[in-house]
Amino acid sequence: MGPYAEAASKYRAAGWLGVLPVGNKPAEKGPPPKSHTGHEGTDPTDDQVADWVAKRGDRNVALRLPKNVVGIDVDAYDDKTGAETLDVLESELGSLPETWVSTARMDGISGIRFFRVPEQFRPGRDLTGGIELVWHGHRYAVVAPSVHPATGDNYCWITSHGEKQAAVDPPKVEDLAELPDNWIDHLAGRGDKPKWSISGPAHHEPVTVENKLVEVLADLAAAAETGGRHDAARNGAMALANLVVAGWPGAEEAMTQLGEAFTAAISPDRPREAADEWRRMRDDGLAKVQDTGTKVPTWKEKQDADLGRRIDFSGCYMPADFFDARPEFAHVRDAAHSRGRSADAVLATVLARLAADTDHNIQLPPTIGSATNLSLIVAPVGPPASGKSTAIATASDLMAPKVLKPECDRVPPGSGEGLLELLFDFVPDPNDPHGKKKIHTQVRHNAFAVFDEGQIVTVLAARSGNSLLPNLRIIFTSGTLGQTNATQERKRIIPPGQAAYGVVIAIQPDLVGPLFQDAEAGTPQRFLWAATTAPTPKPGTRPDWPGPLPRQEISSQITSKHQQNLGGYNRLVLTFPESVKREVEENDHHRQQYGSEALDEHTDLIRLKIAGLLAGLQGRLDISEEDWQLAGIVVESSRRVRDRLRDHLMAKQREQEQISAEKAARRSVVVTERTENWRVVQVAEKLAAKVHKDPGKWAPGKLRASLSKVQREWFDDALEHATDSGWVVLRTEDTDGGTRERLFPGESKPS
Repeated sequence: MGPYAEAASKYRAAGWLGVLPVGNKPAEKGPPPKSHTGHEGTDPTDDQVADWVAKRGDRNVALRLPKNVVGIDVDAYDDKTGAETLDVLESELGSLPETWVSTARMDGISGIRFFRVPEQFRPGRDLTGGIELVWHGHRYAVVAPSVHPATGDNYCWITSHGEKQAAVDPPKVEDLAELPDNWIDHLAGRGDKPKWSISGPAHHEPVTVENKLVEVLADLAAAAETGGRHDAARNGAMALANLVVAGWPGAEEAMTQLGEAFTAAISPDRPREAADEWRRMRDDGLAKVQDTGTKVPTWKEKQDADLGRRIDFSGCYMPADFFDARPEFAHVRDAAHSRGRSADAVLATVLARLAADTDHNIQLPPTIGSATNLSLIVAPVGPPASGKSTAIATASDLMAPKVLKPECDRVPPGSGEGLLELLFDFVPDPNDPHGKKKIHTQVRHNAFAVFDEGQIVTVLAARSGNSLLPNLRIIFTSGTLGQTNATQERKRIIPPGQAAYGVVIAIQPDLVGPLFQDAEAGTPQRFLWAATTAPTPKPGTRPDWPGPLPRQEISSQITSKHQQNLGGYNRLVLTFPESVKREVEENDHHRQQYGSEALDEHTDLIRLKIAGLLAGLQGRLDISEEDWQLAGIVVESSRRVRDRLRDHLMAKQREQEQISAEKAARRSVVVTERTENWRVVQVAEKLAAKVHKDPGKWAPGKLRASLSKVQREWFDDALEHATDSGWVVLRTEDTDGGTRERLFPGESKPS
């Protein structure tokens, strides 16, 4: 017995009258039977259900929902972001009550949550970001015991108590929880737009005209199988009407493309009626939006809000099991989550702070190039109020300084020169016998420097003579810092390897452009990137603050084994397995021979630094294979965040170029129209003058021939303009051979 044959009568008995067989063969999610879905669909009769049981009993089961039921369909598998979106919605609208859920994925989140609503309820706002609505007039729900076509698993019901139903025992409609009023008002389109409505919720790609057009065209194509093309076209027209009225560039062209697709789909049946039908849909949609207001911001509002919009960083975050790999990782995660902040961002900042608080003499050997210390540059990236500053504070609270001095700890240096000045001071000149003279010299070797986004934007805006980015690059590779052309009092020279920095640059996604513009010089390649939007536990489920992060001291026995003289300095040189050395050397050889992605040029060096910091956290100077593998996970997450930022910037650039091109095209049209109108009027005045001088002399053809070649191009429009203006009158006269046309002066003439 197939799913539909097994369950149809049970659903009908529970009050689900719209129980449908779906698919042209078993284990498919569609299409449904025609005329039984959408606004104009009808629920099947008992006889119809019996016929389907006999003929299509092996198909999957779907429910067309009653008018008083809505389904909130959350997708949280693979790269789908429904869980994060649901968190945002619940933080805005209040938590959803426990209710019955239909699902084929036992991840605890994915599935359709069913709620009772008033019968007159009609959604007026689309959801995005891995969540969609199912209701009486839109979509249907595939339910138990159907077979999921992708996984092969059976759908099942989860009760409002969180228990999985072993058999098909569907809930009655009255068993469903009621959807709270805040949610009803929001989904109905009432009340203020939520703060994420401009670009979708957290972790969701911003709405664009192009994406919306693709979506509505896909809906139209899918509706061809269900007979719901009119509903799909009407819904699409309404969606695009919002963008048209809000003034989004390209929206009118998108509306035209949807109309062409609809008429092309309908025309074979009713060619003349299709175009008229589309015009009514389009005009009705525009009129309704103009009367009720748009559900999207105006184009200017969107541009203003884009400054801090969230990028979808799903797929970029550190895997959850990474933080279980070592107790210190779990400690960092719990500290971050206790404050509702991203574990990824806090971990990256902890690594920067660890680099700043590590003996500057601890260095990586010159396996490739020269020796370097463990200085690290970290960029926590996220929209406003997403926890960038809190990540820095959390890292500082976790790690009390060991070698850092207060004047160099969590200090905003303000410039590239300020980074160096952190390590300098004026001290008595040892060569001055009177002890009165002071010299400007390096007195410290470690600094934890922090740039907030306001500071970094100001510094990067002053690109002329700005030394921040060059100094950051040198800090990363432990080169010589400073300048020799300054005055004696302000001269700052730091020899190679004599400074250990941890630098944190907290910044919004839309403000990282200057850093990526410096890619040719190698700046963004040297950063460890981390998203501040990684998921966090809900309030009430967060762990307690775990206390300071344990750090093991490096014993004197260990340091004695790792001492080497490098460049005239006594260093503590890290070691690592031969397999790691070989991998680094092979990667470098491949880059030298064949090139590589420009932004990946320093990936192995960042990875070695992180591996060294992980070893140091455990009191070791020998990098293990496990250190190397764990560092690789951190670097891979960083690379994905960085690439997502780059793609975001490129998309914004393309969008801006499109806007500029459309503006230029519109200006060109206006200029052309003005030029053409001027030429038409000029020629009209000339031919009117001829007619007024010699009334009745000019036939249209003869008058055209009397003009210059250029003027003749405008003759037809000019004659129409002269006639409409009352300057000339065209009369038909009888002649012996028939009739002829002649031009006569009108009631007025050009001024």
